[in-house]
Amino acid sequence: MSKKCCDNVDIQQQRTVQELTTNAEQISGFTEPITNLVASVCSSKDETRQSVNSDRSELPKEEDKRKKSVRPNHFVAIQIRNKEIHNKIELVQKHIVLQNNLLNGAVIELPTLHLTMAVMKFDSKEPDVLHRVNRAMETALDRLKKDVASQNPLNIEFQGLDHFRNEVLFAKIKDTGDTLDRLNEISSVIQKTFQEFQIEVTDERFKPHLTIFKLSKMKLKQKKLVKKITPDIYKDAMDTNFGSDEVVSLQLLSMDDEKDQSGYYRCIKEVFF
Repeated sequence: MSKKCCDNVDIQQQRTVQELTTNAEQISGFTEPITNLVASVCSSKDETRQSVNSDRSELPKEEDKRKKSVRPNHFVAIQIRNKEIHNKIELVQKHIVLQNNLLNGAVIELPTLHLTMAVMKFDSKEPDVLHRVNRAMETALDRLKKDVASQNPLNIEFQGLDHFRNEVLFAKIKDTGDTLDRLNEISSVIQKTFQEFQIEVTDERFKPHLTIFKLSKMKLKQKKLVKKITPDIYKDAMDTNFGSDEVVSLQLLSMDDEKDQSGYYRCIKEVFF
């Protein structure tokens, strides 16, 4: 091979090497940002996973909070013990059920008759709660003795019928003298006292009434058939005088526990005037 030919080969090889070097540099310059981008994406995914895992780690805490969120489950009440009242309410209940047999499922049981003075919610299994509610009942009684019990005995007379949205039928309290004012005072003192002992009162509205029918007690199939307790089925009993009962005590009662042997709510604490 001639010298000229060898020189041409060397030149061609040098060009090839230069092209390869240039291409390599270009590829290197292009892949570096890609590498950085991939690393960035991976890092972002890791952060996302950590964030998701962190969120998941919070879930049990949220579930615990929900478990601690207790619905209304206790109330303070005045028990209606007078058998004359029970008997007359039973007569009205039977009369109404004769007009509409489906309302039998909405009848309030006679042993459970009461006036609700305050509604609250608390978990009796939490430390110190039972001690606090007992102290609240005793403190409320001490405060009420100075005002309510120092006056003439509080007698509540029930006469006539009324309703809430045609879904709850109740015997009305006859406002003889200052009866309603004194009942309102009792309710107000109970609510404020329980709140002072860090017990949540769920509904501060108060309208004293003696419930005898409640549609929410009915089974689902019955509820679909009966939407209202219409006035026409109790118009004949509208002005019934049910009698009166003296207030002798306040009771802290459980909504959820089984009834006692008499059919009344389980009583956690009772205080007497």
